Amino acid sequence: MRRWVVGIVVLSLVAMALVSPTLAFAHHGRGHFHGRGHFWGGFAIGAVTGAIVSHAFVPHVYAPPPAVVYQPAPVYYQPAPVYYPTTTCYDSWVDGYWYYGTWVGGHWQRTCR
Repeated sequence: MRRWVVGIVVLSLVAMALVSPTLAFAHHGRGHFHGRGHFWGGFAIGAVTGAIVSHAFVPHVYAPPPAVVYQPAPVYYQPAPVYYPTTTCYDSWVDGYWYYGTWVGGHWQRTCR
């Protein structure tokens, strides 16, 4: 980029040197200058040179990049299955018996394992 700017400035200086000030203010011997027709050429070269040089020396301000938010990927997990032991129950007849001096009559009793 810097080479471009230097090249354009050199070209504009050469162009301004080619447009001789003696042509712009030619003295025709009558005591006044006739510089009509060369004003706008010089004005255009000066405007272009000023725009290029000012663009080269003005600091460029850029908007900051958008904020980057890193978020961990979602974690999907399935809980381990819970196995309950299968219970097996069965009914059985218990005959009557004496329990510390008390008679317990026969009955059905459910036992689960």
